[in-house]
Amino acid sequence: MKKIIIALLLSNAAFAHAAASYDSVRLGIQGTQVKSHSFGSYLGNDYNPNESKDLGGFYLDGSLAFNDHFYGTVDLTGVTRASSDIDNHFFGVGYHFDYGFNSLYTSVGANMVEVVRNHSNTRESKFDETAVSLEAGAKLQLTSFFAIQPQYRLSFFNKGHMHDYRLINELMLTDCVSLEAGIGYNKFIDAEQFNWQGGMRFSF
Repeated sequence: MKKIIIALLLSNAAFAHAAASYDSVRLGIQGTQVKSHSFGSYLGNDYNPNESKDLGGFYLDGSLAFNDHFYGTVDLTGVTRASSDIDNHFFGVGYHFDYGFNSLYTSVGANMVEVVRNHSNTRESKFDETAVSLEAGAKLQLTSFFAIQPQYRLSFFNKGHMHDYRLINELMLTDCVSLEAGIGYNKFIDAEQFNWQGGMRFSF
């Protein structure tokens, strides 16, 4: 039995990436809770409810390495609830530093945010802006099958700065397929959002 356990551990260790992969696709579902009075930071007095709102939707995140250090990245999220929608998209290029199984990265790009409220009288309120955005994070291999990815993004919108924090937990099933669960916090002026994600990561 001991020999079997040792063999399984060695086999599992072989699945760990030699370095964090920047050729990957992440996809799954996202839940978002928007705190009370948060929509007003986007839509002003047109829509600023005094109770929190729960929205649901998806996320799709992909990156592609250009060489050993440079990569391109796309991060798409969209959530909705009845007549309210929030889309947050990031397109960027980045550079990563590898330290054994671990990696630090930074990127610069465009953050596109759209918040829409469809009113009962067919009138629509909308916030739709694109900002220069900076991102930094790390991919940390804690064991042969478990990794975490803390990340921070700062976007410079006309009305104010958007701060986006995220922590992704990755459970590796093979060398290219992982289960993941993430939590996040987004703040824009007085708006606060708490996010959770659950899905799959495919590395190649």
